[in-house]
Amino acid sequence: MAETSFAYVLHSNNILKKKKRHRCKIKEVLS
Repeated sequence: MAETSFAYVLHSNNILKKKKRHRCKIKEVLS
């Protein structure tokens, strides 16, 4: 599960980087 979670986080980070406009979503992920 740890590897899957890590891969999911990396995938999510890549999406967030592409969508810099959605800062609200980034705040939700960090919180």
